Amino acid sequence: MRRLGKKILVTGGSGYLGTFVRQYFDADDFSRRSGWDVCTPEHTQRVAEYDVIIHMAACLDKRVEAESRCFEVNVAGTVNILRNLGPEQTLILMSTKEVYGRRAANLSLVDENCPTGFDGHNAYDWTKLLAEQYSEYFTHRLGTRLGIFRLSSCFAPMSAGNKGSFVNAFADAVVNGQKLILKSRGTYVRDLLHVADLCKALELFLASSLKREIFNLGGGLSHTISLFDLACLLGELAGKTPVLESIDEPDPGISRFVTDTGKIERVLGWRPTLSLREGLATILQ
Repeated sequence: MRRLGKKILVTGGSGYLGTFVRQYFDADDFSRRSGWDVCTPEHTQRVAEYDVIIHMAACLDKRVEAESRCFEVNVAGTVNILRNLGPEQTLILMSTKEVYGRRAANLSLVDENCPTGFDGHNAYDWTKLLAEQYSEYFTHRLGTRLGIFRLSSCFAPMSAGNKGSFVNAFADAVVNGQKLILKSRGTYVRDLLHVADLCKALELFLASSLKREIFNLGGGLSHTISLFDLACLLGELAGKTPVLESIDEPDPGISRFVTDTGKIERVLGWRPTLSLREGLATILQ
């Protein structure tokens, strides 16, 4: 019996986060590693067999050289999925905080009403926003249930064949005594979320009667930390002294992002269950 009594498919289910989402929901994998590609229309006909599709497959490469691949996977691949859905199904689209652009850095908390007009977006950011818009169009027309989750900085323990996030890179450097070079002197701020709490949010949406919603999903204020303090906390948890070099060279990312979790707390009753220390400890084991 599947979790929630549903037959669930996770696209990108062999990826860094997708592996844990797939295991949590006892779901099937749809990924290139398992022989299925969202860019192949014949392959995506398979989604019609499932009650729930958690769409996590994406090109994450933010380089200019990867813009064509981003449009191919993140937009055309999503449309391939959408064309095979029906009114009795549920689609969860895993999106990103990056849809808000650089304006988010100027906000103490970023809620779902933050504008998404072009503001320093790269191809990855913009194609994820386009994927949201296509998903809204198709699901409205088809009657399919839709949940869009705009993820902040989610992290997980390492899994086979996956690169991991910057949080894992920090942990690996600290544990192995390697130098961490902190651009912008480590002042950039993120709200971190453990993958277990991501899965719980998705489960609450699936168990609800909501038809169509967009949620920002991150650790919020209680899980907010600068990159310098993150390195120090990992060192404390690992019993190591981190080797740090802080430099003035700017980091190309958004300087500050902290999720306003008010909507998801109010609508779904969700809050992170793992503290920042508890979550980070799982990637050091």
